[in-house]
Amino acid sequence: MRSAIRSTGGVRASAGVRALEGSGILLLSGILFMGMASCCGANVAPIAPNAVDMNAARWNLLYGAATPPHPAASEPGWQFDIPAAPGSVHYVEVPFVATEDLTGKTLTITFRMVSNEPLYNANVETGESGPPSFHLFIEHLNDDFTNQYYRWWCPSGGYTLGTADNQTITLSCPLTYTSWSSVYNVVDEAQFADTLKNLGNVGVTFGGTGGWGHGVNLLGGSAQFQVLDASISSGSVPPVVSVPSTP
Repeated sequence: MRSAIRSTGGVRASAGVRALEGSGILLLSGILFMGMASCCGANVAPIAPNAVDMNAARWNLLYGAATPPHPAASEPGWQFDIPAAPGSVHYVEVPFVATEDLTGKTLTITFRMVSNEPLYNANVETGESGPPSFHLFIEHLNDDFTNQYYRWWCPSGGYTLGTADNQTITLSCPLTYTSWSSVYNVVDEAQFADTLKNLGNVGVTFGGTGGWGHGVNLLGGSAQFQVLDASISSGSVPPVVSVPSTP
């Protein structure tokens, strides 16, 4: 079980053994995290049920450093700059209220990573490694990072930073248990179904191979993450859209 969050400016205070997201690795942290930045926005309920709210003020940038609490509104969608080291971006999520069965529906995000000679870095924590990436992510309601089955990542729904920057890209992942893994890389039908029935947040997390939520930053250049649309919908997974954009 994870009992401490790696965060330079996190929101929960604890110490002890913690898990690397998306891996079976445990680390002794022994670190007390006292920061309160970005804490309160995570409890703001979306306006409409069964929809991913694209209001920038409702999205939360959590557990990072040198990032705003919320992205900036843009047309369409929202955006924020990837911070330079020693800053870092970790969890980017929005509250979600489900009043219907989500099983078999599809989580989709359309985005651009608009960059100029970026040098992405996933070695935010000692021992972390690249390649820097982000992955689609869902989170159980009232997650306090003590239950390994309350956070789920889609291995196929990821983007390695720098591989197709300055293009419009759509990532999708079906909400079926075989497509998602929990904190310790466990695939579990019953636990995943419980999260879908009690869904609290959806979004993406940034990290490297040691932990998909352990953060990314820049060692040089610039990069802006622009989310144009996000949804949970029925039907087949839409095709990937790739359109060049201006850095």
